[in-house]
Amino acid sequence: MKILLLLLIGLYCMPQAAGFEAKYLVYFRDKGVPGQPFLQKASEHFQKAEEKLAPRSIQRRMKSMGREHYVTIDDVPVLLEYIRDIEAQGVQIHQTLKWFNAVSCYLTQRQLEQVMALPYVSRVERVRTLRSRAGVPSLQRSSDLQWTGSNPGLHAIDYGPSYDQFMLSDIPPVHDLGFYGQGVIIGMLDAGFNTAHQAFAQTEVLAEWDFVGNDPVTAREGDEDPYGWGHGTFAFSLCGAYEEGDMVAPAFGADFVLAKTERVEYESHIEEDNYAAALEWMDSIGVDIATSSVGYTLFDDSTYSYTYKDMDGNTTIVARASNLAFERGIVTVTSAGNEALNEWHYIGSPADAFEIISVGAVDDRGRNTSWSSRGPTFERRLKPEVCAQGEGVGYAAVAEGGYFQSNGVWGTSGAAPIVAGIVGQLLSAYPHLTNLQARSIILEAGDQSGNPDTIRGYGLLSAARALGFPNLREEDGGYSVSKIFAGNVPTIPSTAVLRISTDGSTFSSNAMISGGGAIVTCPLPVAQLGTEVWFHFTYRDSSGADHRDPLEGDYRFTYGDLIVHRNVEVVTTVGREGERALGYVLSQNYPNPFNPATTIQFALPVRSWVNLKVFNLLGEEVAVLLDEGLEAGYRQVRFDAGGLASGVYYYTLRAHPLGAGQGKSFAETKPMVIVR
Repeated sequence: MKILLLLLIGLYCMPQAAGFEAKYLVYFRDKGVPGQPFLQKASEHFQKAEEKLAPRSIQRRMKSMGREHYVTIDDVPVLLEYIRDIEAQGVQIHQTLKWFNAVSCYLTQRQLEQVMALPYVSRVERVRTLRSRAGVPSLQRSSDLQWTGSNPGLHAIDYGPSYDQFMLSDIPPVHDLGFYGQGVIIGMLDAGFNTAHQAFAQTEVLAEWDFVGNDPVTAREGDEDPYGWGHGTFAFSLCGAYEEGDMVAPAFGADFVLAKTERVEYESHIEEDNYAAALEWMDSIGVDIATSSVGYTLFDDSTYSYTYKDMDGNTTIVARASNLAFERGIVTVTSAGNEALNEWHYIGSPADAFEIISVGAVDDRGRNTSWSSRGPTFERRLKPEVCAQGEGVGYAAVAEGGYFQSNGVWGTSGAAPIVAGIVGQLLSAYPHLTNLQARSIILEAGDQSGNPDTIRGYGLLSAARALGFPNLREEDGGYSVSKIFAGNVPTIPSTAVLRISTDGSTFSSNAMISGGGAIVTCPLPVAQLGTEVWFHFTYRDSSGADHRDPLEGDYRFTYGDLIVHRNVEVVTTVGREGERALGYVLSQNYPNPFNPATTIQFALPVRSWVNLKVFNLLGEEVAVLLDEGLEAGYRQVRFDAGGLASGVYYYTLRAHPLGAGQGKSFAETKPMVIVR
């Protein structure tokens, strides 16, 4: 069976004769459920969908989707009678994708025609095979003490030669505070994993599945990796390895779920249905973070290929699956790709997905690499989000055991698992965070968060800055702020004071509460929803000196919204100030679903009169957000749903050029969902 599957994949790029099979996605028209996006909790369909979710998955979804609407029609299983009917025709089904109401299967030309004629089939598409060039490192064995790096003995853990690469992102100081991913589940999508490697002797693997061969064995198999790199093992070690004296990764205390979704040779191959199926599986288990270590930018078979124009966050299956995973509360992380020096140049997919944290690479001194894929997305959203070390990294090897160092290029494959591990540290410190909060904090924790670009994004990520960034928690009808003072100066937590203002000038003082660990908290005074709030902290160090955080200015948030801002005004952007838009663009609002507020972004290629309105399902106007002339550029509008009820709404952008000969008018409508 395995040989047959490999043969079929090899035939993918050949012209399809009548007897040859190719892989297709078959989409169905319905699930036997009325067309509303959310289901009534008492309904049979809701209960059947919920049965497929682990309690952790439900809890995570509730944080992001609300306690009433954490199951949607996308979660309802594909109708079994449709599957059986297709199988009865001799069709081999490979993956069943409930989020897409589809199955992937191998079809001859004759079977393709038969399936397309079925009344319950809405459309049939070829499954794309996505590829990404891996870097080509020169390798050295660390067991011969050739792995460069130092461990100065400043921390409780002996990192051995891995110290420098993890200290570049301030990971050891966060370990010293006691946060190493405990209580967090991280899902990894990659090639084969060698879980018997000594680096994982203390790592808990909760589940694993090979989505290429559809079996429970994720170990690398013979011909899949002729260079002996062990790509999955490599990525796994940079996130979760623990062997003192050799390598200690950021989230060594997390539990892991492993999905083998691809084959690695010189170029990594993945079929998009395998990636989507793996994300569905991880969601059902209850992962908190899903990370993949390849940015796919090349596509087999030019007839069915994606192009850079499709890197818009909502076209490829892998991007759409990542969007759905994020909607369900999962923090999604992926590599940006290694294509800056190639014809493609830009990030690939799923790095183009809306809220995914796409990761670029720097070298061991934090300098830009020449090959790390650049942003933006096709419709000009800023990418990548952050970066970490991806050149010269040490990692756990497969072929002979032990550790290697890549002295040449490896790629953003090394940077993404480091960032995923830092997210694991963040969630272990603050389990109450939603994935949108975590994403915002990661952006704020970059070293150029106030001046992002399309090479480094918001900059080199610091674990200490991430855990030191304040965050909000909603509980008992009110809000509280949590904070860790993670700087280089020893802090006396009992001296910490929150200074808060609702007018930006008059500040009241509130003593912080210490629970005995690194985290201090403070309940916030009750304010009217929508009130703008400014705050900062004062505290004293062990020498008695006074400090302020931040040094200048304030943190800020809108009462009723959990996102705290410092330098990053928005969680995602359609473009950068000063860039020229290529055309009119209306982006999907984020977050979506939302409560109580969301952001709508759009681009104007020329000076235009802009009208932006919100309508309910009956077509009734419920809000006018803009009706004015605006200069060309990238814009965003915050929409507070106020007293609007839960449900589906639509927003419409109409734009008319204000100069003669400036082109045609523009109009577009998109849906959004309010949850209460």
